[in-house]
Amino acid sequence: MNLFKKAAMLCTALLVCLGVGTLSACNLNDFAESSSEVSSSVSENQTESSEEGENSSVSEETSEESTGEESSEESSAPEEEVPPQNYNYKVSVQNATGATFNNITVRAFDGETEIVSKSTGTRGYVTFSADELALGEYTLSITVPNGYELSEPDKVYKTVAQQGQEIIIPITPKGVMPIPEDGMPLNYRYSLGSVMYDFTVQTSDNNTYTLSQILQEKDLVLLNFWATWCGPCKSEFPSMNSAYLLYEENVSILAMSTSDDKSQVSSFKSSYGLAFDMAHPQAGLTNMFATSSIPVSVIIDRYGVIAYMHTGSMTSTSDFTGLFDFFIGDDYQPTIITNYQGDVGGGDIDDRPDRIKPNVSAPNTSDVKNVLAPGTNFEFSWVTDNMSEEEIEYSWPWIIVNNEYLDAANRQFDSSFAQLFGTFTARAGDVLCLDYKINSEANCDIFYIVIDGVIAQQISGYKQNWTTCYAYIFDEHMEGTHSIGLIYNRDGELGSSEGVQIKNMRFERFENLSGVEFDYVYHQGGEVLNPEGSATQFKYYATPVYNEEDSYYHVGSKDGPILFANLMNVSAWSETSVWLLAYNDYIVYDGFNYKSMFEEYAWQANNNMTNYGYTPVTEELRYLLDIACRSVDVYKVWDGNYHENEWLELCAYYAHYGMTEPFADPMKTITFQGAVELFEGVDNTVNVPFAINPRGFKYKFIPSETAVYNIYSTEIDGSTVVTDPECWLVQLDEYGNEVFLGYYTDLVYAEMVEDENGVKVMNGHFNFHHVLNAGETYYILCTTFLDSSATYNVRIEKVGSTYTYMENAAVGPYSFNEVTSELFIPNAINFAYSDPEEGGDGYYHYLNEDGTLGSIIYLDAVRPTAFFNSKDLYTICVEALNYETEKRAFYIDGVDYTVALMEDYCFYAAGRTGQYAGFVEVDKDLYEILTAITGSEKYEGTFNSWLMLCYYEKTLSV
Repeated sequence: MNLFKKAAMLCTALLVCLGVGTLSACNLNDFAESSSEVSSSVSENQTESSEEGENSSVSEETSEESTGEESSEESSAPEEEVPPQNYNYKVSVQNATGATFNNITVRAFDGETEIVSKSTGTRGYVTFSADELALGEYTLSITVPNGYELSEPDKVYKTVAQQGQEIIIPITPKGVMPIPEDGMPLNYRYSLGSVMYDFTVQTSDNNTYTLSQILQEKDLVLLNFWATWCGPCKSEFPSMNSAYLLYEENVSILAMSTSDDKSQVSSFKSSYGLAFDMAHPQAGLTNMFATSSIPVSVIIDRYGVIAYMHTGSMTSTSDFTGLFDFFIGDDYQPTIITNYQGDVGGGDIDDRPDRIKPNVSAPNTSDVKNVLAPGTNFEFSWVTDNMSEEEIEYSWPWIIVNNEYLDAANRQFDSSFAQLFGTFTARAGDVLCLDYKINSEANCDIFYIVIDGVIAQQISGYKQNWTTCYAYIFDEHMEGTHSIGLIYNRDGELGSSEGVQIKNMRFERFENLSGVEFDYVYHQGGEVLNPEGSATQFKYYATPVYNEEDSYYHVGSKDGPILFANLMNVSAWSETSVWLLAYNDYIVYDGFNYKSMFEEYAWQANNNMTNYGYTPVTEELRYLLDIACRSVDVYKVWDGNYHENEWLELCAYYAHYGMTEPFADPMKTITFQGAVELFEGVDNTVNVPFAINPRGFKYKFIPSETAVYNIYSTEIDGSTVVTDPECWLVQLDEYGNEVFLGYYTDLVYAEMVEDENGVKVMNGHFNFHHVLNAGETYYILCTTFLDSSATYNVRIEKVGSTYTYMENAAVGPYSFNEVTSELFIPNAINFAYSDPEEGGDGYYHYLNEDGTLGSIIYLDAVRPTAFFNSKDLYTICVEALNYETEKRAFYIDGVDYTVALMEDYCFYAAGRTGQYAGFVEVDKDLYEILTAITGSEKYEGTFNSWLMLCYYEKTLSV
């Protein structure tokens, strides 16, 4: 059962498997079969085409590059890879290593007459059937992706009259592209295979970092996105730094924070001792990589191509060195890696290097005591009675250095552990302390302090000066004799500088430490091991008390520490996580599989504010934990009979002893239960600390009276620019299921403004009206469009009993109908034409559910819309008139709609004032123009995409 093996190689004499799982990315839902993310992006297929040279061709005369935003991702749709059997021609666009490119338009010409054109879509190739292109000799042309050129620019690609002919058109990256004179295209997004535009940023060390200059000196750039609040980000920096020091002649690393200012980045780099370049958000880079979580590592190869992208932490040095070796090779050709098979993110224990036996002798334990704990009642040993011969053989010692401290002897060896065991007696009120220094791979190479087989402290990261660890406080039930294990587990590869040193292990009295700032003291739900053969695994179990106010179990009293369930890691009860047991169908009781019930709690444990892997115990979760203990009989530490307190062995809590505030609810704003209340008529501050899936941090509002309410976001006075806030309005039904009442953003009217660093960012706020009923609870799920961290205000104001406004006729994004294989807009309104010959007004109308005509549909001519989200129609028409007819944005299939659209509609709309300023009613002629434009191959819309340009009047009333 390799699925359940853990990378941490620790002694079973501790009675607990000590491998501790960590999240590989902040808020990346990395457990299997997670819920689909609620998409809110406007389709990138709907970006405005460039006025000049919208399509380039492969011909005898020219091979201009396209200025449109063509996606150059490698084909990733296996179900479409087999072409139809009856095709006449198959055409693909490939790089030197055979990677195909998506969304490339391929055209076939008979002389100068275009016969047919198709897009490679997501398959990476296009086929022409006999109905589309009869056998014959045709000249082929393609749109060349940004930053690429034809590998053979003078070659003319032609078909022959032979069925099944396959033609490959090779393209080559030209290198880093200069920034366009008019700036980066609005809402530009990089993807795998894209060629980078040049950028210049200032590092935290006040150096200028320019991509094109760096690639003249280095073979690759690793662009890493991170933040100081992101634990998985910090966990990969030690291995990244180690790899960089080995490859710095060939490799450059730029770690760019997504949210921290320059001083924070500078301080972080200094405190962690990192050698590579770091920077605060600049040049709009963080917005050009549409990622839902961090860390993200992007490899830009010597040709300026985004050759590899990885979301999540990589915590072994070999994760990076394996990639570096590939990309710096002398024979490297442009390559797009979609599935790196190296040692990314660690792996199963069987995939790790072979363990190495100790090559040093263990010192005498009496000498160890004289150095580590002189004058105490500690007694030490290198082995325990129930260690196997193999464990003894591979267990490294701690060595004495200068008769001053102990040093873990396994500092240079991957997949190794150094161990020291001991016994001692403690009184109630004793505080176990020791001093340590550590230079260790965060969250991977860990120093454990284990009391009675239970982890009391786990320490990693960097502490260059001697630091005191207040490891444990002994309560009355803990008075007596105990065992201790000091274990340094090496999993990564940082080299000889890595290690742990310890000294001065002692007891202090709790009452004498009033000035000491304690961290939270970690406790398992069960403590003090019972002798073998006892009825329970532990002598003492926490006392759970249910608090109806927050719906959580607490320890000792309803106001005591919150009791957490350990769902994602190993525990005192099991050698694997509860979630893995549930996911693999081991938790089945009375014929019912509890997998789906555990999934929601596993999501909570993976998405919270403070403590990854844990979630507060509710009444339902207590029941589920008890079911797990009753039904599972594999991978268990406890092999005795079930007992009523067994579920507590899956739990833990953080005692605060009155010296600190109780450990906060990590589900605050994460779950509906933890939603924070918003109030009417005031600035309510909401916090978006990281990306979360499903999206949105939970806030709630309970209206005092039934009315139409206006809910909108604003920046906090004096704060930096907040990019693109968005939200959902939600209620819960009687079963606790989400009922979505609306999605709100203002990307359509967002403006590009400069932030505090002079970088242009998108700035728009949601603003909507809705009828809310008195006394009901409404949830507002707040985030930002790109899931970037942000803090902003939300105001809720009562408007009255009615409110009329212009509502979008369709927003998007597109969805795909798997039955008909067609795109559609799920939120588009139904519409109908009011025919004058039948007494109508000659306009298109919103169609009510009962089949009657509602509001007239209006074209918005003076503001960006969901279809053209960078410019308004009026501006597009004005600019188009500066170009030849064939190069105009609205020159479609041989017909130019620009003049008619401008003169007959846009001029009129722009000149209107009052309620309908900027709007014009959609009549039959305008409908035909809009559908011809939006439904054309040029804009790749659907039959109702024109509605994304339009609005209708909607009245809300109580």
